[in-house]
Amino acid sequence: MRYLHLARPFLLHGALLLLLLGCVFPGVYLRGEQISPADLLFLIPPWSHYAPAGFEAPSNPLMSDVVTAFIPYYALTARALHEGVWPLWNPLEYAGMPLLANCQSAVFYPPRLLHVLFELRLATTLYILLKLWLCGMTAFICARGLRLTLWPARFFSVAWMFASFNQIWANWSLPDVAAWLPVLFLGVEWVVQREYRRGFFTMSLGATLMLLAGHPETAFAMSVGAGIYFLVRLLLERRKGADLWRPVLTCGGAWLLALSVSMAQLLPFIEYLGLCITSVIRPPLPLNAAACFFVPRFFGTSADDNYFGDINSHLYSSLYPGIAVWLGVFACAAKGAWSMERRRQVLALAISAGIGVILAFNLPPLGFVHALPVFRAMILVYHLAFPVFALPLLAAMGLEQWTAVPRPLKHLLRFLPLLLIAGLTLGTAYSFYLGLMTMMNVDAYVRAQMGIAAGFAVAGLAVFAYCGRIGRPSLCGAALTALLAADLLYLNRDMNPTFPARDVFPDTALTGWLQQLDPPARIGIGEGNVPSGLFAPYGIEEWLAYDGLYPARMTGFQKDLGNDVWNSMEPLCGKMFYLHDPRYPAQFPLEERGRFELVTTLDGLEVYRNLRSFPRAVLVGAVEIVPERKELYERMRSADYHPEAVVLAPPTPALDA
Repeated sequence: MRYLHLARPFLLHGALLLLLLGCVFPGVYLRGEQISPADLLFLIPPWSHYAPAGFEAPSNPLMSDVVTAFIPYYALTARALHEGVWPLWNPLEYAGMPLLANCQSAVFYPPRLLHVLFELRLATTLYILLKLWLCGMTAFICARGLRLTLWPARFFSVAWMFASFNQIWANWSLPDVAAWLPVLFLGVEWVVQREYRRGFFTMSLGATLMLLAGHPETAFAMSVGAGIYFLVRLLLERRKGADLWRPVLTCGGAWLLALSVSMAQLLPFIEYLGLCITSVIRPPLPLNAAACFFVPRFFGTSADDNYFGDINSHLYSSLYPGIAVWLGVFACAAKGAWSMERRRQVLALAISAGIGVILAFNLPPLGFVHALPVFRAMILVYHLAFPVFALPLLAAMGLEQWTAVPRPLKHLLRFLPLLLIAGLTLGTAYSFYLGLMTMMNVDAYVRAQMGIAAGFAVAGLAVFAYCGRIGRPSLCGAALTALLAADLLYLNRDMNPTFPARDVFPDTALTGWLQQLDPPARIGIGEGNVPSGLFAPYGIEEWLAYDGLYPARMTGFQKDLGNDVWNSMEPLCGKMFYLHDPRYPAQFPLEERGRFELVTTLDGLEVYRNLRSFPRAVLVGAVEIVPERKELYERMRSADYHPEAVVLAPPTPALDA
């Protein structure tokens, strides 16, 4: 009974979070829909022939890599495990490419077992709900572990679960990492407080799951932020001798354990990085993007089809923590009875969050950091991953401080700097972009968004004023939590569409026909203007691929040969069939007699048999050694080369012997 009594607040809070998730995904709770941006498929055949009545445009065009990469990862992993093999390899794209080693597949991340236990669409929906619930639940546990009272802890929990960062990226792997940052942070704080044993194991758990969760850049950025917090905490306490080295060694040991447990996923990833080609776009956030700290849709969104920013609307909008969070942060300046430890926590959080913001915006004071190892391969905007966590936690501490004692109305002057900063930021950005907004006819929209933010600010100030007068912490916490939830839900609406299961990767006549082919049957899908990755959930093999990482040898072959592949090498690619959209010019030499045979037309796409395609394996009688890669590709692209007779190979010790 004692343990049940201790667990009751956590059980009740977990149930509350489940209910609140229904506000994010009402279609799932009320109509049994699935979370997916799969309406993107209805823009192209074969799925355009199966679009539901009234379909005009996809709900959120920015989510293409969810259907071309993440859904295939889930499908391929489940398929491998159901067949009793390790999910190491993706045999359906790019003539085969690593699956586990791309890291974002997260094949060893425990919640991914949902894709083994349930059908793909249902499993993905449960997986997304679970990751957001975990964000809220671990945040609540973290706050209680930091000795925050009940309602500030609930405020932080809702703020992190509903955070723009987590809501907007819910279909990606970033919130999978974010779910375990509160655990890592709590472990760090316990180590600083000399609770070494539970700090060690808590840190190890959080770090391990962050590393397995499938987004290395977010895990790195969040870990750097937690590391800066740890160092600042030690500096503020002026630790010396064993009192300094013991927490350092404890944290080092925790990370060593986490890295050891995660090596099955990390080692293949590290090896693959040295053998792959990836284009990393590293633009920092422009200074005017700071407007989204206060108005998330200041630049519009791709979902609203009115975005006018520089990078992408998801990156901009995910900056927004909520107006109530900003008020809570500035409430930290209110006088109260904070302990010295709490003051140090607040200062360390503020410093580590500020450093993350500087790195994301690439401001001069820390510009040199981006040239350091690992940092130079980092997409700069991901450095905001720790600040967007630190702000709600600071706000929860500020809320607890504000409600500790009754306060007269004059204490609202504590929020004046916030209003001035927000007004100056928004005014500068609005003036700078006014001409562009007028030209795009979105100025009224932007003013409306600013008005909505102002309304939430007025409501938040009213709650702080009322609760400061009556001195009822629970009422204040509940009111601000409800206000924050309404704010984040409304201003991040329409980011994660839901649909009936029948509309999520529906079976089509074409996919059914291709699935009936005797394997292995590689298809030229890109030639039919179908984006790579979309056929992988159907178990259909193609020649191209969509991924964050690409094998260097295969990429070099495809890019260097280009259209010259049709001279001699194309039959060796083993593409038995090609798709062709008759509305557009053919992307393969359809005019060559005796080379292609029209087999059928399904869902608006023609299917041609490639009459010259080699079998998947061919026995060749001769080997020609070509010393240089450039020379190798020149030989391949020549029309007089006969791959069925001679294999081209670079020098190797085995061949030399």
